[in-house]
Amino acid sequence: MRLFRAAALSAFFVFAGSASAQNALPREHHNVSISTGREGRLAYYASPDAACRHGTKPAIAILEEPSYGKIVMRPERLIATGSSVPPRASNCRGKFADAISVYFKPAAGFHGSDRAVLRVDFPAAANGPAWSLVDVIYISVR
Repeated sequence: MRLFRAAALSAFFVFAGSASAQNALPREHHNVSISTGREGRLAYYASPDAACRHGTKPAIAILEEPSYGKIVMRPERLIATGSSVPPRASNCRGKFADAISVYFKPAAGFHGSDRAVLRVDFPAAANGPAWSLVDVIYISVR
C-alpha cells in the first residue's frame, strides 16, 4: 500500500510540474469564424532564418482538441504576421515565409462555438533562441 501511495504521489508531482511549466509559457488568444461545412484556417506559424528564408519548421502540439470537428495541418508559403513568427524573426513580418497552417474542419451540420489549444515550439536558429507559446483559439462556426 505504501508503494502505491508513493507512486501516486510521485505521479501527482510530475503532472503538477508539467502543468505549471505549461502555464508559464506566453499565451495568445484569438477568435476565428468559419462557415458551416467548410474547412477554415485557424492559424499559421513560421520560423524563418535570419534572411527570412527557409527555417526549421515549428513543432505544433494539440493540447486541447476541438469538440466538434478536427484539426488538419499543412505546409504553406504565407506572409509572416503577428504571433505567426517568434520574436527573433520580427524583421520577417510582412515577408513570405514557409509556414505550417492549422485548419479546422467542423463536424457535419455543426453550428456554434468550439475551442482548440495549441502549443507551438519555435526551434533555436542562428538569429535567436528557441521560443514557445500556447495559442488558445476560439472558433465560431456559422
